[in-house]
Amino acid sequence: MKVTFTEIAKLAGVSVPTVSRYFNQQTVSPQNQLKIAQAAKALHYKPNKAGSKTVLVLLPTVTNPLYAEFYEAVQGNLAQLSYDCQLHVGQDDNFLASLKSNNLAV
Repeated sequence: MKVTFTEIAKLAGVSVPTVSRYFNQQTVSPQNQLKIAQAAKALHYKPNKAGSKTVLVLLPTVTNPLYAEFYEAVQGNLAQLSYDCQLHVGQDDNFLASLKSNNLAV
């Protein structure tokens, strides 16, 4: 079962926004950093990769110039927002299932 920030906050004795700030590398006191890190470890927390500023673009093919242009435009716009862009070509149901099992939004 997926561990939530609410569960980490409860175990650490801090607020949910404090946990959020910790995982988004914003200002949190050293004391609270330690509490949150210990709680996350105890609960076996795994960050949701969907929130990692990485976008995966799934295309059926890149031989079609329209798809290639689309990908280049998406990649360029995401780069301006400091997002990473990855490309997967093909229509593989096993690949999609793998993404879902790794907490990636599909």
